[in-house]
Amino acid sequence: MADPLNDNEMGREFDRKQERDLDMVRQVVEGILDPAKKSYENILTRLWAGNGAGAGIIATTIWNNNVFHRELLWPLGFFSLGIIAMGAGATFSLVHEVRIARAKLPGHQDGGIRPPCPVPQTWSR
Repeated sequence: MADPLNDNEMGREFDRKQERDLDMVRQVVEGILDPAKKSYENILTRLWAGNGAGAGIIATTIWNNNVFHRELLWPLGFFSLGIIAMGAGATFSLVHEVRIARAKLPGHQDGGIRPPCPVPQTWSR
C-alpha cells in the first residue's frame, strides 16, 4: 500500500519544480517580448505623428491661393481615417488591459485570469 505522506511530499515537490519551470519560461518570454514591445510602441508613435502631420499638411494645402483643391480630400480622408482607426485600436487595447488588471485584483470573483483554453481536469482520489 502506498504511503500517503510520501505521495503528498512528492506532489509538493512536483508543484515546486513546476513553479520553477514556469518562472524560467516567464523570464525567457519577457526577455523576448520587452524589446518587441518597445519597438511596437516606437512604430505606433511614428504612425500617430505621421498621420497627424499628413492630415495637417493636406488640410492646410486644400485652400491654396484661395483655390479649393478637391482632389486633396481623398488623402485627407485617408489620413483622418488612419487617425480614427488608431484611436479606436488604442481604446480597445486600453479597455482590454483594464479588464486584465481588474481580473488580477484579489477581490475579483475568479481570483485571477482564466487560462485561454480549458485546463484538463486531474483525477482526484
